[in-house]
Amino acid sequence: MEFDITSISAIVAAAGVIVGVVFTVLELRHLHTQRQTDLVMRLWQQSCGEENVKAWSRLAIAEYQDFNDFVKKYGHPFSENPVPIAFGMTARFFEGMGIAVHRKIVDIDLVRDFWDVGMEWKKVKPIAEGLRKEFSIPEIFEWFEYLRMKRRKENRN
Repeated sequence: MEFDITSISAIVAAAGVIVGVVFTVLELRHLHTQRQTDLVMRLWQQSCGEENVKAWSRLAIAEYQDFNDFVKKYGHPFSENPVPIAFGMTARFFEGMGIAVHRKIVDIDLVRDFWDVGMEWKKVKPIAEGLRKEFSIPEIFEWFEYLRMKRRKENRN
C-alpha cells in the first residue's frame, strides 16, 4: 500500500484537527471548573461577610418548634423583625445555591465542602413547610430542599 504526498498531508491535517478538538475540549472543561471555583469563592466571601454571619447567628440561636411557634416568638417570616430577616437571608442564599447546582453552574461537592447545608436546612425547614401550607405553594424554597437532598458524587478526588 503506497501513499502519495497528498494522502499523507490529508492524514496529517486530519490528525491535527483531532488533536485541536481534543485540546479545545480539555481547555473548556478546565475553564468551566475554574469558573465554578471562582463563583463559589465569591459566594463564600459574601457568606462570611459581617451581615450574613450575624443573620445566620440570629437564626441559629432562635428556638422554635414549628412554624406557628416561630411566628409567635419572632413574627411572620416575611416581617421586618431581625430573626425573620435572618431566615430570609439564609433561605434565599441557599435557594439560589440550589438553583445553581441544579443548572450545573456549581458542583454539589464544592457547595458541600464550603457550607453545612444540613444544619441550615434544619433551621429553615419548619418555616418553609409553614409557608408552603399558608400560601398553598409547595415550591417555596424547593431548591434549598433540593440542595439538601442532593448527594455528593460517589467518586471524589
